[in-house]
Amino acid sequence: MLRHSLVAVLLGLAIAGGCGKSRTEPAAPPSCPTGGSCGAGQACCTGEVCVAGTCTAPTTCSGTGSSCAAHPCCSAADTCQSGTCTAPATCGPTGGLCSGSVPCCSGADTCTGGTCVAPARCGATGEACSGSLPCCNAADSCLANVCTAPASCSPASGACAGDADCCVGLVCGTGNVCAAPATCTATGQPCTLPSQCCSLACAGDLCAAAGSCGAAGAACAAKADCCTNACANGLCTAPSGTCLELAGACGQSQDCCSGLCQGGACANPSTQCAANGAACQGGADCCSAFCGSGGTCLAGAFCAASGEPCTSSGECCSLQCTAGTCSTSTCKQLAATCAAATECCSGLCTGGACAALPGGSGCTTLGNACATGADCCSASCQGGVCTSSFTCHAYFDVCYRNEECCSGVCDTSLSSPGRCQQMPGSCTQDGNPCDSGTNCCTRLCLDMGSGAKVCQPASGCRMTGDYCDSTAACCGGSPDALHTSSNPYGVFCDRAGRHPAPPDNDTSTKDDFRCTGGTACNPPGNICGGSGAVNASQNCCDGKKAVCKPDGNGIYRCFGGCPNNDCTQCPTGYDPGNPACCIPPGTGPASVCQFRDQCCDGSPCVPDASGVLHCAPGGSCLAANAPCSGAGDTSCCAPGSCIDDGAGGWKCGQPTSGCTATGQGCAAGGECCSTLCVGATCVACVPSGTACTSDGQCCSHFCDPNGHVCATPCVASGGACTADADCCAGTVCNVPPGATSGTCGSATVCADMGAPCSTTVPCCVGFCGNDVGEVCTGTMTGCTCLE
Repeated sequence: MLRHSLVAVLLGLAIAGGCGKSRTEPAAPPSCPTGGSCGAGQACCTGEVCVAGTCTAPTTCSGTGSSCAAHPCCSAADTCQSGTCTAPATCGPTGGLCSGSVPCCSGADTCTGGTCVAPARCGATGEACSGSLPCCNAADSCLANVCTAPASCSPASGACAGDADCCVGLVCGTGNVCAAPATCTATGQPCTLPSQCCSLACAGDLCAAAGSCGAAGAACAAKADCCTNACANGLCTAPSGTCLELAGACGQSQDCCSGLCQGGACANPSTQCAANGAACQGGADCCSAFCGSGGTCLAGAFCAASGEPCTSSGECCSLQCTAGTCSTSTCKQLAATCAAATECCSGLCTGGACAALPGGSGCTTLGNACATGADCCSASCQGGVCTSSFTCHAYFDVCYRNEECCSGVCDTSLSSPGRCQQMPGSCTQDGNPCDSGTNCCTRLCLDMGSGAKVCQPASGCRMTGDYCDSTAACCGGSPDALHTSSNPYGVFCDRAGRHPAPPDNDTSTKDDFRCTGGTACNPPGNICGGSGAVNASQNCCDGKKAVCKPDGNGIYRCFGGCPNNDCTQCPTGYDPGNPACCIPPGTGPASVCQFRDQCCDGSPCVPDASGVLHCAPGGSCLAANAPCSGAGDTSCCAPGSCIDDGAGGWKCGQPTSGCTATGQGCAAGGECCSTLCVGATCVACVPSGTACTSDGQCCSHFCDPNGHVCATPCVASGGACTADADCCAGTVCNVPPGATSGTCGSATVCADMGAPCSTTVPCCVGFCGNDVGEVCTGTMTGCTCLE
């Protein structure tokens, strides 16, 4: 019975397995297109899933606005932000993010530090101000283009009602003026504060005679130079106890104990810029002003790097110019074996060994070994070698021709090559080492990125005693709108030989390459003794003491601008923020300038083909009476517009009737004679920082094509310049050896020995290689400058 049952089972399995012709064919699979019904026995095609009764393809990416936690965004343009696929921003709102590809939504905003920033309508205490940008605090005064809070206490001789009104150490005396107390210290006796002295002058911890020391704001090297008994950052500051500590709100640098007011707050000068090799986000972070693509501060090329063209060895970082190109090899130091003079850093090979140059002050010349900066003529010792501290060679340093020297004179009377000669004069010329600005012709002493301080050139014209290459380069060396004679101020550049005819007017044979001569008054652009800050005359031509004020660098200079010393119309002379008291841009005599702070809206003051300085036009708008195309033409410079010329054509000018005058109320620009309505008032032109669509609308004649806001004009690449500040962002002023002006262009940088380098950042000297000595190519990493 069991056997029969087993046979039956096996037979049934065989039939079910398809043995024989009687097997049953399976049913056809159901149709399963994407989007078809599913469920209740109805299956989806392979690879699809049944979602809410519908065959659905599986999710592999997320759409805009969907979660991107498990899948990438479908659109390549989207980014996964906070777990959600987010479309790229087309523009940034005020306070929002911005970049080169994401502009600010508002044309008035500027992209600053990756954030859309609205333009300032007024300046906070310590911030910039001008005729078109008032101070937000009505109590502040616009002093030297900075919103300055009123003094919190009355100084000596200031008005008072009681002792509490007077500054520390003073009492409210007779006549309700602040004065020293009756019991005061005599001259020559110990003191700590000026208020303790009968003379109200304490210098070097001793009471000093009035007038024998500098007031707050004067240049100094030590507190003995200051009547306040306080010197910081090369500046006499307010006395101890009354000066402001770090981060304190300030209006002027002398208010701060540190001697530096930056951005309206007292700052530490030693931390304001990063040294070469330090991390940076932009050029402004670096002492050298050069931030490399890798986010590292680079050395400014104060000399020509290996492979660059050269005229003489003195131009090269390697101090070797071969066949018109700076050599990649390093020069040999003193006492090294030599077969030829060209092998030596000194350029002198004596008895088979590199020898020091004779003469000079005994300082070590470029390329030779040093322990500290004090060993070097340049005052810059980097990596144990004397290096350049500026684009020209310092007094007594090695030179092959006059143009290499900051003094313009290479003395080869004792040897060839020679040493840069220090010509007789009362001030230290630009580019030479300094400890403070006191003795600099420009009164500016700063580290330009080499690690050593040098006398820094001021923008525009060269001051009395400074190096010059032409009379036109000197302050007062050219005729201007107020003085049209060939040599109105008696100033000339004392070049080699005599050149008595205009425009040189050089009658001297001293040949010291200094700006010299002059009349009884200081010409516009020259140094002056404003407010006792500088030991110089206040007798400025065209305005006397009234026009002696600080420029954008804080240098007290004669601004000029008052015909026959009459400052009725312009109380402080030329003022870049006052359209009625500034030098307009152009090419004629009326546009001749000495420095940019005289020019309308701070336009660059740059040389023409003859070397004469003019306020540079900011944009391409058309001057008054120039032909224009019709009523819709916006190319005329404000306050003009394109009007009917009465002869069947059109010209730039201002309508005299049928429109609302400047200063009157308006609802739209079309109502105004100037076609500009800002803040419900007709304006002649739009100030910097305000939205614009054309150059013609701006007071500066320059509408920034990127930010679409009126801006201070700048010189484009290839244009003439006297300082980096003249050039548009991303470019610098490249001045050739021996010249006082140059052209705007890309910054040339190079890496010091041992510093990172690449095909785009060459070595100042030596070659760019890896740790096994191979020359680096564009694809190699970890490259440094090797010898």
